[in-house]
Amino acid sequence: MENNIRYDVEGMSMQNGIIFRSCIIPIEVETTYHKKPIVRLRSPLELFFGFIPARYANGIKPLDLRLVLAIGITMVVLAVFTLNFNTIFAAVYMAIIVLKDLLEITYTSYQIKFGKCKSLGRYHAAEHMAIDAYLKYKRVPTLEEIRKASRFQENCGSRMVFRRLGFFLPLSITFFTAGFVDLKLYIVEMVISLLIGILVSRKSIGKYLQVFITNKPTDQELEVAIKGIEALQEAEDDFGEKMDEMIGGRCIIIM
Repeated sequence: MENNIRYDVEGMSMQNGIIFRSCIIPIEVETTYHKKPIVRLRSPLELFFGFIPARYANGIKPLDLRLVLAIGITMVVLAVFTLNFNTIFAAVYMAIIVLKDLLEITYTSYQIKFGKCKSLGRYHAAEHMAIDAYLKYKRVPTLEEIRKASRFQENCGSRMVFRRLGFFLPLSITFFTAGFVDLKLYIVEMVISLLIGILVSRKSIGKYLQVFITNKPTDQELEVAIKGIEALQEAEDDFGEKMDEMIGGRCIIIM
């Protein structure tokens, strides 16, 4: 029986390329359009924490937390002036639970869709499509195969943010309506909000929210992704051959 762990791979997109990381040996491959793939060992720090964002230039400007704080305080102050407990509770809930994630994903999406990070969005989609095709075919995919792959990946690093927003944002909106609708309608709203949250929290559904942080790739980005997957597989094969030589050709890999 073929073991799918052999084909496990993780990725991280940059402005000008993609980083692919092996899930079976401590190596990663950095690939861009104009340069040959760079294979390097991952440091113990990276093995423990995963990708270190500061090391890779993705071009995304971070959200100023002072802005989040200012908007949150303004929301709560305005709610206090309503003298309505439900409105005040909803404003505090949204400011603490939802606001930071909502503003961060909105700001990131703006930079990817309309700002200077459009290429990052294309490479992000190409990364997802390459991994999807690689897992499906159990080999380096062709350009035609990768074109047909999905750009929405269940294990994208953004999944936790989308899951939190999908669950808590509908609830916060429902809380704002308390006191303005009758009890029966409020209960219906609450049930609908919970259903939306549960559905979005499911990986298979929530992954489609990645449309906000990916752009349709061109063949250039897809070719870079293929080149990276190919280099990663070659590095894994070389590692296996060296292990065979080190132990006299009797290499047993437990996966």
